[in-house]
Amino acid sequence: MSLLEIEKLEMRFGGLIALKELDCSVEEGEIFTIIGPNGAGKSTLFNIISRFYDPFGGAIFYRGENLLRRPSHAIPRLGIARTFQNIELFEGATVLENMLLGRHIRRQTGFLSELLFLPSARREEEAHRHKAEEIMDFLKLEAYRDQRIANLPYGVRKIVELGRALASEPKLLLLDEPSSGLNAEETRDMAFWIHDIRDLLGATILLVEHDMTLVRAVSDRVLALNQGRALALGSPAEVSADKAVARAYLGEDA
Repeated sequence: MSLLEIEKLEMRFGGLIALKELDCSVEEGEIFTIIGPNGAGKSTLFNIISRFYDPFGGAIFYRGENLLRRPSHAIPRLGIARTFQNIELFEGATVLENMLLGRHIRRQTGFLSELLFLPSARREEEAHRHKAEEIMDFLKLEAYRDQRIANLPYGVRKIVELGRALASEPKLLLLDEPSSGLNAEETRDMAFWIHDIRDLLGATILLVEHDMTLVRAVSDRVLALNQGRALALGSPAEVSADKAVARAYLGEDA
């Protein structure tokens, strides 16, 4: 059984077809990348998996469970985390505080113990802070630990959002255009982190990306979409060489 299975998924916005009978699966431990031009349905798929949208048809199974029966707030507790195209951080909070927000689904203590800051709540708070520090060390964010997000450059904010997602200890990580807005050096660092997240942290990664250099560097398999339909599925080299993909995404002369 695949970790994530998508069957005959359909989504429309009025008369616009965002996804049309989409079938694909993501294996545990895989880096699976979705490419396609703007409007191909990539982020729509992420929003359905996150349960922000209800599809018109089809099914999504995560570890054999139908995700469409779950509300959006229950998805992180299943072990699914994501980042966004547009960075979603609390700009008035520090890097550490944003990391700790990613730990909220791991809280076990109740309201009363936290209100009175009983020993159980104190131990849990220490454990959450320790985990947040581990993630900051992993992503080399220690120097920014106590800085407010509003004072940080864009590239650092992008990494902080990745760190907040990792703080929840996901088994499936959805990365929505992680290299967007990054320079060449930052994109290379992102490629190393994507591999390390899979190899060292044990997360399966579902990636939406436009930068084909990054796609080729990290992907086990690539799915190309156009106008909500699957065009090609295979290795990065196979998909890049597909004529339909070249016409729809890479350009006629690619």
